[in-house]
Amino acid sequence: MKITDETQIKNLIQNPSSSQNQVKGSDFTKTLAKSMAEGSEKSPITPGTGQAAQVAQTAPVGKIVLAGLAESFRHVENTLSLLDRYAEALADPGQTLKQVSGLVKEMEQAADNLKGIGRSLPEGHAVKDLLDRTAITATVEAAKFNRGDYI
Repeated sequence: MKITDETQIKNLIQNPSSSQNQVKGSDFTKTLAKSMAEGSEKSPITPGTGQAAQVAQTAPVGKIVLAGLAESFRHVENTLSLLDRYAEALADPGQTLKQVSGLVKEMEQAADNLKGIGRSLPEGHAVKDLLDRTAITATVEAAKFNRGDYI
């Protein structure tokens, strides 16, 4: 459709038919006012009353879970420490392979401990992935040493 009359164009610009937009807008305004009124009826969020405070109130269960995770993290940290010492020993020309073999045996034991802890955790647990990756790294390094890659 082609509009040729300039007055029709001016009327459309000056007086747009927005009755539908006003109805929708007023519905939104009513909905917003209603939800704001419902939100104000709830207790206001102040420091110490948010979700973090609610989690802190369930501390006994949380402490048990965190204590178990802390033990897992301690084992991971020990294994990573062994891996660091192993890397330093390999880089030190004064160390013999016989001396390094003691570290390798410790790494194998640490990897076995991590695998045991990992088996006790449910599938998909974030800490299980960390335990598995650390155990795999230690196992691979021990296997490379035992295979003779560093001779």
